[in-house]
Amino acid sequence: DTPGASNFFCGSAIAYLNRVKVELGVRETTINQFGVVSKEVAVEMAHCARETFRCDWGISTTGVAGPADVDGIPVGTAYIAIEGPSGIFSKEISWPGERRQIKERVANSALMLLFKTLKKSDK
Repeated sequence: DTPGASNFFCGSAIAYLNRVKVELGVRETTINQFGVVSKEVAVEMAHCARETFRCDWGISTTGVAGPADVDGIPVGTAYIAIEGPSGIFSKEISWPGERRQIKERVANSALMLLFKTLKKSDK
């Protein structure tokens, strides 16, 4: 709830369902080939966010917050991707904990990766 946030925040989408990811532009072939929790899907999601919202930066996360593993991927595994003017950056992370903790840690990790990426792009 920050006044003036629209000066730097274009929008967001929460795409839990594969159908929603596809509607945002992620290719079904990418999901089918690599799995919904993958670096490749995260990269496409970041690209689609940037294109959809017509902004300088797109950020995405995809992962398993629990309570159970998904397709053999352990709880706590996540992928973060950021696309901006200087390219695409991605990272795999793994956090222990309960669902809420994992979601908070992934979100914080995504913001930290964006911060580091912005610092690098300023140099």
